[in-house]
Amino acid sequence: MVWRTFAPALLVWPLWFYTMSFNDVWVEVFSSYWPMTLAMVLGSFIAGSTPLGGGVVAYPVAQLVLYWPTPDSRDAAILVQSIGMNAAGYLLLMKKRELLERDFIMTFTVWGAIGVLLGLGVSPSPGLTNIIFSTAVFMFALAYFFASEVLVRPTHNEDAKQDSMHPLGEALLDILMPL
Repeated sequence: MVWRTFAPALLVWPLWFYTMSFNDVWVEVFSSYWPMTLAMVLGSFIAGSTPLGGGVVAYPVAQLVLYWPTPDSRDAAILVQSIGMNAAGYLLLMKKRELLERDFIMTFTVWGAIGVLLGLGVSPSPGLTNIIFSTAVFMFALAYFFASEVLVRPTHNEDAKQDSMHPLGEALLDILMPL
């Protein structure tokens, strides 16, 4: 049944629409927080095209554009991230179940829960939070670029069965292999 694919949206959107209408906050919300709405549209494209989620866009917008306090920005980013990842997980469960590996999911669920519990017990300063976030995203960007552009270069020859390695990737591997 097709409606099962959209069940989360069919449950959440009417509730959201009712809450916004009942409290009559349409103008207040969208006139004050339109940058976050725009960021979430951009964030959904980033979340859909990279292994990163929409929270990577939500945090800097909340922090730098809307001037929210660091804990509120962090919470909004985690909320956006968890909603997006749960929606993706639900869709995989409904449409691509053969791609899911139970042991992999269980392992990361356990370690993820431990990480959340540990993270809730730590309250770093706002500056440290910004530095950790910026460093993590920058390192991910470097690793993503390195893996997709330097290490493996797709061949355009239809007869070739494997991707060839970029010369820079070969040189780096030659340097690192003796270590």
